[in-house]
Amino acid sequence: MGLKNKYVVAQSQKFKFSNIKEKIEEIAHHFATYLDDFWGKSSSNSKHATMGPVGKVLEKVKTAEWGKDDLLGYTIRVHEMNSDKGYLSDEALEGLEQGITEVLKLVDDIPLQAKSKAIEHIGYAVYYKQRKKDFEYYEQVKQEFVSFLKEKYGTEEEVSESWKEEVSFDDIRYPSKSQLQDACGQRKEDIKKFREDLK
Repeated sequence: MGLKNKYVVAQSQKFKFSNIKEKIEEIAHHFATYLDDFWGKSSSNSKHATMGPVGKVLEKVKTAEWGKDDLLGYTIRVHEMNSDKGYLSDEALEGLEQGITEVLKLVDDIPLQAKSKAIEHIGYAVYYKQRKKDFEYYEQVKQEFVSFLKEKYGTEEEVSESWKEEVSFDDIRYPSKSQLQDACGQRKEDIKKFREDLK
């Protein structure tokens, strides 16, 4: 075995993935802060849509061909083309800069064999943070819809009579676009009115 290969093996044996878990969490937090300002034009819940430009950033990092400034320029351009909110707040830009700075430093500091795994873990950490925000938003809107129904009808019995189906406030679902499409009668009208007022 050559000297170079012996060095790589020795470095890999010393490296413990658990040592970078906190750094992965920190990087994911920075990218999630940036994504608060990314209002994607796609309504899809796919991982690709949820990650926005961050997914592309992590793919570029894997190639080891990009530096901080050119990667920032690339990301901002992707943001401008794919977000309904073209500009970035100071907080979002700082999150993006810190995320890119830290991820480039991380992959430079760890063995080659660990780079892909580290980037994959960062990606899923970011995805989790974004989906958690989505779920919290859906729950908040659902509770607002329940309040809307209570204010309009007062009781579950009154809602049930109007909707012509048995209704429990505990079982009310998030009034999504698909819920609106599937509903009929007064239920459809109530969801439509609530969604219009929500905008």
